[in-house]
Amino acid sequence: MSSDSNPLIVAERLGASIGGKLGEIAFQEMELSYVSSTLPHFSENPLIRMRQHLDLYWDASYLKTTLVDEFCKCLPSTIPILNITSNSPEMLFGSINDSDMIVYPAFLNVRIAKITELASFVSGRNMQDIVNTMNKIMEGEWVTRQLLKFGRRELSEAEIQKAEAKGIVYDPERAQLSYQPSTTIFACSRPLDNRTYTHLKTSGHLYRYHVIQKEITDEEAKQYLTSYHKPDITLYAKLRQINEKINALSIKAIDLPDQHITDDIFGHLFSFVENEVQDRNVRLATILDLRTKGDILRELAAVAVIRTIHENDFNDIEKIEYDAKDVDFIKADIGHFVEAKIHPLFVEDFSKPNPLKQRQMRPVKELIQSFLLDGNERTRQEIVTYVLSKMTVSLATIDNALKEMLASDAIAAGSKFGAYRTREVNANHARARINHGH
Repeated sequence: MSSDSNPLIVAERLGASIGGKLGEIAFQEMELSYVSSTLPHFSENPLIRMRQHLDLYWDASYLKTTLVDEFCKCLPSTIPILNITSNSPEMLFGSINDSDMIVYPAFLNVRIAKITELASFVSGRNMQDIVNTMNKIMEGEWVTRQLLKFGRRELSEAEIQKAEAKGIVYDPERAQLSYQPSTTIFACSRPLDNRTYTHLKTSGHLYRYHVIQKEITDEEAKQYLTSYHKPDITLYAKLRQINEKINALSIKAIDLPDQHITDDIFGHLFSFVENEVQDRNVRLATILDLRTKGDILRELAAVAVIRTIHENDFNDIEKIEYDAKDVDFIKADIGHFVEAKIHPLFVEDFSKPNPLKQRQMRPVKELIQSFLLDGNERTRQEIVTYVLSKMTVSLATIDNALKEMLASDAIAAGSKFGAYRTREVNANHARARINHGH
């Protein structure tokens, strides 16, 4: 089949027409997340959730909410979508009104939920309660709350049966409401302050999301200011039609990938992380955790499903198998699974620019550029050794210089993880993620 019917490619094109590179990345990840929400649990381990929650994490005023809203227009009309801008315990747990009727929880029977600003949603005096409950909602666990302030209310039998039909269990003896959500969340978040970030991280909330972090460079800011993006209206209907077909499909079974596949993928991940954190006092356990593993397994499954249904003309599938294309897709951008854990963005980084550091970085960039001019790939360690042989500067400054040069396309990632080369040499090497499905 042509690429015109490949969900990922259509999503990327539509996203790019709306918001350039940010749009392409966001739509690709949201499409993978949507597909994962339609899948059964892994046959061998039903404890691994299949819903891939996303947090688009970058500067304010760069299209995050717009991208989520526009993508949701491409979902089937039969899928309930919840738009959340504020919260309260009653919203999460449900309550009973003055007429002895149940007020249903917001996440009840909702397939997709949009949170336009994560920091605002989980803040306030009920922050700890909200975060703990959201963790349960995101894992699809039973959410239960005793509504003692309402007393032991005598609800009518009809009201109780109506609630049960919707998936609510009411225990009048305990004045208790319970329900089990099954929701995929698309959240948006500007860079957090250190206090909020630390709380969301230590509570386990932040990394229940697959965090898609992007640092907007000065050059990218100029590009977004001066360029015009024109949404391709024809692609809205095309992507929605494709997603309706996906929603109607029956996929009976999906297994975990074989050991040789996971060894290949996680071997690349280990190499990438070890190279990124070398010479820094960072415990690998804080980066290579089981939530990262879950993010990778869910995305790999979604990629395999998209490839399979595309190859099989959107017919029902007995069982999903993995192949080399799926593995290559994941390996091609393995770093995006851990970028937010290795180099988390904080609001202080943007509100307190340091002119001295910027002046220090300029000669570092010039040294890196000259070191790579011969066209050979260099590892991070080789670059660090070279720069330190020419000047005295911190490792963090060298890392930040590499990061900014990559983001501005001054240099490019090499063929091996942790390697770099000049952009000219790398110009003809397209990323496997972009080519997947062609």
